[in-house]
Amino acid sequence: MARKDDMPWSDIEMMVIISGKNIDYPLEFISNGGRVEINIYSADQFYADLDDFDEMWPLTHSAFLYNQPLFGDPAIFLDGRKLVQNTSREKLSHIAQALITGEIFELLAKVRNAAQIQDYQNIPLNTIKLTEYGTFLVGLQNRQLFRSAQSMFTEALQSENKPAGLTALITAVQKGNLTDAEKLITLLEDFWRGTFLWAEKNQLNLSARLQWPI
Repeated sequence: MARKDDMPWSDIEMMVIISGKNIDYPLEFISNGGRVEINIYSADQFYADLDDFDEMWPLTHSAFLYNQPLFGDPAIFLDGRKLVQNTSREKLSHIAQALITGEIFELLAKVRNAAQIQDYQNIPLNTIKLTEYGTFLVGLQNRQLFRSAQSMFTEALQSENKPAGLTALITAVQKGNLTDAEKLITLLEDFWRGTFLWAEKNQLNLSARLQWPI
């Protein structure tokens, strides 16, 4: 509701701040045909969760930005908005580096292995996953929080700072063009090359992750 774009079947998500220490108690249930998620925090745990994130930060932490205080003192939620908007660029870039040489390259290697033996059954799934990872890269490096999982591809497309090849991947996923495995493999290789050039342009130093650590 805080985003002003909820639909009849949209989840209801709430944050509740209570007195105490070390309280982080999530509740999830279905009520009246809709899913409800309530996260109950003490103030210290609210701030701890705000500072605890991974490559999904552009999506998971949008809740700290897009919220609408309902009762009590709104100061902690307003403070949370400021803090999430000023998340350390260095920390986000470090996560982006790890994402490129970690999950993205790992999945690309699986795609290459599959292509080698012409086993294409998981190419569509891996294409979707790599498209999601590419979208997270855009959010991390641009310190951009996506409004929702439903809109993040469209929001990433609107960014001027994104890897070459990502637009074609997003378009294929959004249109459901996932049946031509050989074409998808070509798109994924283009995205991988584009990601390396993009990382260099954005001064994401990958050299330390491209050599033996010992």
